[in-house]
Amino acid sequence: MKVFGIGLNKTGTKSLSKALTILGYRDSLALDWELRYTKSENRWELTKFWYENNLDPIISLAKTKNNFEDWPWPLVYKDMYQEFNDAKFILTIRKSPEVWYNSLCKHAKTISDNKFEKLIYGYYMPHDFKKEHIDFYNNHNKSVIDFFNKNAPEKLLVMCFEEGDGWEKLCGFLNQKNNNSEFPHVNDSNSRELIYNKYLIKMVRFYRSLKKNRNRSK
Repeated sequence: MKVFGIGLNKTGTKSLSKALTILGYRDSLALDWELRYTKSENRWELTKFWYENNLDPIISLAKTKNNFEDWPWPLVYKDMYQEFNDAKFILTIRKSPEVWYNSLCKHAKTISDNKFEKLIYGYYMPHDFKKEHIDFYNNHNKSVIDFFNKNAPEKLLVMCFEEGDGWEKLCGFLNQKNNNSEFPHVNDSNSRELIYNKYLIKMVRFYRSLKKNRNRSK
């Protein structure tokens, strides 16, 4: 059985991927996409295929995996529903649209290339476009819920980790034995921010040292 995480980025997609891996869904694209360089398996290339309305490479890759989160999967959930009869879908959300937006803004400041944001949301940086991003978030969640309510409500699970959703809800949905370990919470933005801050500190120290050496040589 395939499981598609179809929440937008910054809704706990990496935590979901880690949890599914613990449950045995180990053949995950989300966890190892950065190690892959072939055109058909690169997440950016897959998202561009979606943008170009070329779904064949996406479907071909989906046939080889069973655990999917992050781009482009939230954008192609209807197609995956049509293609894989036994698939289940998990919509991860935040406790409020504003919390999601603030997390997205924080994330955007810690990455050097915002090409995903431009292609999907329409803007390289979210900071001056709060309404547009929140509308995108709300419309996506509503579209997902409406689609599955109409077609197959039993195939959709909505999870909010901030509200305490965890193993009990996930395992019940997947008909798995409840896991007694601590539910994983992967905060990618904090890791990126820590690396980014360390980089800034090193740059400041370098330029201070450079300035000091120049003053000495005068």
